[in-house]
Amino acid sequence: MRLIALEDTNVNQPDHRSHASAGISMRAFASLFLASECIGALLWWIAIAISPDVRAVFTSDQFTAQSLAALAPADLLVFCGSAAAAAWAVARRAPWERAAVVLHLGAAWYAALLAIGLSAAGSMSWAAGALMAPSLVVTPLIAAFIGRSRSK
Repeated sequence: MRLIALEDTNVNQPDHRSHASAGISMRAFASLFLASECIGALLWWIAIAISPDVRAVFTSDQFTAQSLAALAPADLLVFCGSAAAAAWAVARRAPWERAAVVLHLGAAWYAALLAIGLSAAGSMSWAAGALMAPSLVVTPLIAAFIGRSRSK
C-alpha cells in the first residue's frame, strides 16, 4: 500500500476516488508536514520555556539558556511563521505558494544547519540536530514538488 500518491490529485477529477484509495496526495502531505513543523516548533518552544528538564537537554556550558532564548523571536517569527504561511498557501493553491515554500525552505535549512552545527561543536545536544533533520530532506522535496506542480 502506498502512503503518498506521486501525482497531485484534484477532487474535481472524475477518477479522484482511485487516487484517494492509494493514499494522500502530495499536496496534502506537504501541507500537513509544513503545519506539523509549525506546531511542533511552537510546542518545543513552550516546553523549553516551562520545563528546566527539557531546557537542559538543549543547553550546555557553552550554549546557555540565555543563548537559546535569544533564538526564540527569530525562530518563532521566521521558522514557525513561514511554515504556517506555506502550509496554508499549499493547501489553498494560493498564487504565492511557491514563494512561501521557498521562504520556509531557507528558514528550515538555516535552523537545521545551526542546530546540527551547534551539536557537532559540542555546544548543544544531538537531539536538536535530530529534531531538525527532517527539514533538511522533506522541505526541499516539497519545494521541488510545488515548483513542478506550478509549472504545469
